[in-house]
Amino acid sequence: MSATCNAICIVLTVLSWKGVASQYDSSYAFVDVKNAATNQHERFCVNYEQFKTNTNLPTTAEEATAVKMSWWGSEDGNTNVCKTEIRPNMAGTVVPLNYRLENSSGPCAYPFQKQGAWRGAFQYQVDQLTQHNVSTGLFLLRRGYNFFTNWHDFLFSDFYDPDLNHSSIPLFFTYNHTLFDDMLKLSSPGQSGADLEMRFYRPPSHVFDASMLIIWILAVFSITMGGYWSGRRKISLHSKERKYLVDQEKQTSVVSQSTTTTTMDDSEGTADVERLRDTSGLRQQQPPQPATTPVNCCTIIVMLIVIVGVLMLGYYFRFVMVYIFNVLLVIGGTFAMFGCLAALVGPIPCGRCRVCKSINDLTQSVFKREVFHWDCCQQRPMWRSVFLFLLSASVTITWFIIRNNAYAFILLDIINVCLCIHVIKGLRFPSLKWLALLLVVMFVYDMFMVFGTPYITSDGCSIMVQVAVGSDCKPAQTGQYPIAPVDANIPEILPMLFRVPRLSDPMLSCIDLSVDLQYRPIMLGLGDIIMPGFLVGYCFGVDLTMKRRLFYGPISVLSYGVGLIVTFIALTLMKIAQPALIYLVPFTFVPVCLVALCRKEFLQLWNGVEETDGPEVLAVLESGPSSAASSNHGTMHHHVADNGNTIH
Repeated sequence: MSATCNAICIVLTVLSWKGVASQYDSSYAFVDVKNAATNQHERFCVNYEQFKTNTNLPTTAEEATAVKMSWWGSEDGNTNVCKTEIRPNMAGTVVPLNYRLENSSGPCAYPFQKQGAWRGAFQYQVDQLTQHNVSTGLFLLRRGYNFFTNWHDFLFSDFYDPDLNHSSIPLFFTYNHTLFDDMLKLSSPGQSGADLEMRFYRPPSHVFDASMLIIWILAVFSITMGGYWSGRRKISLHSKERKYLVDQEKQTSVVSQSTTTTTMDDSEGTADVERLRDTSGLRQQQPPQPATTPVNCCTIIVMLIVIVGVLMLGYYFRFVMVYIFNVLLVIGGTFAMFGCLAALVGPIPCGRCRVCKSINDLTQSVFKREVFHWDCCQQRPMWRSVFLFLLSASVTITWFIIRNNAYAFILLDIINVCLCIHVIKGLRFPSLKWLALLLVVMFVYDMFMVFGTPYITSDGCSIMVQVAVGSDCKPAQTGQYPIAPVDANIPEILPMLFRVPRLSDPMLSCIDLSVDLQYRPIMLGLGDIIMPGFLVGYCFGVDLTMKRRLFYGPISVLSYGVGLIVTFIALTLMKIAQPALIYLVPFTFVPVCLVALCRKEFLQLWNGVEETDGPEVLAVLESGPSSAASSNHGTMHHHVADNGNTIH
């Protein structure tokens, strides 16, 4: 018990570890404005000009030095630097100034109105503040001011002025209306801000974000549910496979018995055989789905070619491919969510009534023939199946419509959880050797696409990162002015990944979604869940096939969870995108192999565990092939199987 408590304390300590002095990941900071006379204070968001340097701010308002506010020029409320009459009491204070200099500002602004000369205006104002011993500069922007064509003044997470060459004082930005409409409200009547004190600070960022925990839970949940479902489905399909073979043997026995004993003519004998087939329930049986997916070297090579081909299409034709992926997610996500919901409500007895017509009944009335040959289209669907399908379609279509909304990631993650579970459940490998080959190939592929492609691309960027995120991997060039996301043509992120905003970001409340558009997320690709998920599904299948307590399945899930934690640690320490499979593949595959070697079961897993018959199939086998012929030919039995809502 004490060891468990110690482990929990260590984890909490690591998660609460705060970063050391370094560059901030955004320019947001806080200013605590306080009325020295009334002690009334309020916190506001500002942007810190020097956020890319190692000049860090105090971490709390209590640690920050209080700086009194004063005005520039000869009158209260003046923020125009061109007012040359200077008050003597500005030393050691914070002075607000207009960020933009215009012709109406005065003679000092004229030199900066020429084309390209505006870049020196900010440095000029900072120099004026420094010459008069001002402690802190607070520059005011008019929100949405159209400075250039399609370029408006907004404050956002990466905002700063790159034209500043040097400054010995801290500089901050805020909106004009924030100062005059909100901050000055704290000032006593007649003081015009003279009684206000400002403290600038920024809380430290946590090294590990809570969003990593959420993604970890989503990934482990998906891989566990999909893997266990895959194992159960493998056993179920194997039982159906054996039952089908037994039924075929029964049918052969029935036909042979009727043929050898009949004394009637050919037509009567044929009719008797057909009647025996009907009464024995063996007529028109379809072969069941294979318990395992046929896999060989050619299959894996084709999979790799398809994956690389899709990645290259996304790299060269990303604008088109992102919409194709969105549509495919709507279609695939609908069926995946429907499959998961149908399995979830399978044991519930209500809603099993069927609609009056099947899909093929409708096609028969329109096209005069059956168009589809799937069981789901030939049978009349249950009302609850129709409801679940419409619910699933409404969720995916809603996501497609609002996918650019800042909170659309919630629907996206729900859809992707269902998609991962459905894919892991659907592909069942026959042996560990083919899984090993696939995982090794994907290990090399992921490492090369993230770490190798920067050496062969013209811009030195990773193909994988550019396809997934759509943005340039290089930092902004020196002197390049940052543009607000609302004015920039930001590429849409591919939907085939989990996205969760950085919930532990201390400046989360400062993000203006009307300008920033999105929260800064942490992402994990679906392939980093599905590929190890095939191994987890195989391990659960081995456990269920051997008819013992679950062993290899939980080990593979635990190993995957540890590997994902190591991935997040690498992401935090290196601060660059990581190929997750280079951590997940060895962490998931190696423990399973080591345990199998210790238990002397490695060869069984490597070549594929030989399935044994389930209880139902054994009962049928023991009954013998003649049991079908001994049934009462004058009685008909009709059974309706609800296979669509049963977990396999």
